[in-house]
Amino acid sequence: MQAIDKLKKSPDSTVKVALRKPASRENKMLNNTSWELSSFSLRDGMPESILCLGLDVTINDYQVDLLKQFPDSFAIINDSGYIVNLNLLEDHPMFQRKESLEGEQLESLFAPEIASEAWGCFEKVRAEGETISCDHTYSQNLKPVYYHTAMSTISYNGSIHLLLVMRNVTAEKLNQEILEISLKRSKDIWESITDMFHFINKKWEIEYANSAWEKFFGFTDSSQYLGKTIWEVFPEMTGDAIENCFRKAMNSGSLSNFEGFYNARNKWFSMRIFPSSRGISVYNRDITELKTLESKERLLETRLKDVWEKLIDGYISLDNAGKVLYANHAFITLFNFKEAEINGKSLGNIIPELNEKEMDFNVAVHQAIETGEVQKRICFFKERDIWINTAFFPTDEGVDIYMQDISHAERMRNAMNDLSFMTSHELRHEYAKLHSVINLMTLSGDDEKYLLKEANKSLIQINSLISVMNDKLTFNRDNSMRADNNGYIEFDEVVLIDDDHVINFINARVIRLLFDNVKVKSFSHADKALNYLKEFDKEGKKLLFIDLNMPGFDGWDFLESYRQLPVRSRIYILTSSINPRDIERSMDYSEVVKFLTKPLSVELLKYERIRPLSGSVG
Repeated sequence: MQAIDKLKKSPDSTVKVALRKPASRENKMLNNTSWELSSFSLRDGMPESILCLGLDVTINDYQVDLLKQFPDSFAIINDSGYIVNLNLLEDHPMFQRKESLEGEQLESLFAPEIASEAWGCFEKVRAEGETISCDHTYSQNLKPVYYHTAMSTISYNGSIHLLLVMRNVTAEKLNQEILEISLKRSKDIWESITDMFHFINKKWEIEYANSAWEKFFGFTDSSQYLGKTIWEVFPEMTGDAIENCFRKAMNSGSLSNFEGFYNARNKWFSMRIFPSSRGISVYNRDITELKTLESKERLLETRLKDVWEKLIDGYISLDNAGKVLYANHAFITLFNFKEAEINGKSLGNIIPELNEKEMDFNVAVHQAIETGEVQKRICFFKERDIWINTAFFPTDEGVDIYMQDISHAERMRNAMNDLSFMTSHELRHEYAKLHSVINLMTLSGDDEKYLLKEANKSLIQINSLISVMNDKLTFNRDNSMRADNNGYIEFDEVVLIDDDHVINFINARVIRLLFDNVKVKSFSHADKALNYLKEFDKEGKKLLFIDLNMPGFDGWDFLESYRQLPVRSRIYILTSSINPRDIERSMDYSEVVKFLTKPLSVELLKYERIRPLSGSVG
């Protein structure tokens, strides 16, 4: 190596050669194409093998020392067939022995079985001046050993000699076999997949393509593309986006993606390009159906937007983050927006009320997205004083919302409810009180009795008219109540709960008319009644009569709290209300036996299967 280092520092460090690739072996050891010139400079880098020098090398003894730096065995043989210089680097199965053979005939170098063959090659090269090269395989320790051998003429110290070069290529051969096995397995995989695949080497030549690729691009035989450059096979790709993607991947070593339309086959395809040290691997996929579907979806979306714009109801589409993707004209008009004010913005920013997380609208949006189920709500927007009947439809992007302005109908409904409350609670309350007073009065004389009888008929008629009016206001004629209890309800005490003291007094008198001296406890505040029952009702043997419409802690509040107690008695709802909604709501409470309307009367109680416990009458 000192000789090489010295030569590299010399102003004239050039070995004069006439390079030529060996006839039967591709020269893969050249560092670059500059070695194909008529000389090489050691300053440009040392060749990896003597085989890179080809033939017609002119050398002297000093340069033989340079040749010994190569990882090759070689022998220089004179025109008479005698060895004049020898460099054996390893035991070689075809060598007879390794000790110094300089000055001996060429045959003495080789084993007897190939000596004559070697001499024949020598004579052929000497006579014709051609280079002979070949590969040999030998068994060494039961393992194959591969050698490449070349023989050519050289000029050595001014006279014609022959140069015999022997290189161990076992590692290269084994690597090549492994590569071929790996390539075969890869090809099996590539042929099994439905995606298209082809490989392009550094020279832009197509080295391999699977059958799916051939079918898509209309090839019937591999000879139509193998060994040809991609630009020869597809000249239309030159100068377009596909060429840019290919060159970017090949030159930068970075992954590249592309989608395009192939006019010759009238199909769409996607392409992923994976670079490597040998070239680029290209995976293609036929996306014609997907593109067709996308085109249909875009057309459908356009048509849907035309429909949405013609709707009188509002429509808005949100993404998962709550940002507006689209809103139709009806929505913009409903909330008095401008289109530029809402597109791409969060709905909470343009409708501040929606920043309240507990608002029904927001709850419905989140539930639709999380559960994937349609949600329906009637939402009131206080700042705009509008009622919206809203449906929330989950989508892949987020949620679509349909809005119907029902403000007028909702105001009418609320007005009807208020009127219904007045007829079924306030008006009937006073009627019931008056009716109870008349029933309890004891009059003498036939005229007085007649007048009271007629007054009672009028009250009954008023009650009937109130019921009919309430039915019409509530648009509901179903006044069904819970069926009677199959067995008797036995009790040790009656508990009356009504905020009207007079009503409690009257009801207590009515109950004692039927059950003489029964225990009756009255409360004008429902919360006090609840506390009493918590303390004294340990067996569930009380019988409760409760009004619904009371100030503060009302009858509904009592029922909701009472149902949480471990021991509960049976309950009659006794109210002025004849509203079907109240009747239906009361059925949610298992403790409720029946929904009774005031006034309470002896005749009404006689139909109920109730009786005091033995010993409970004081």
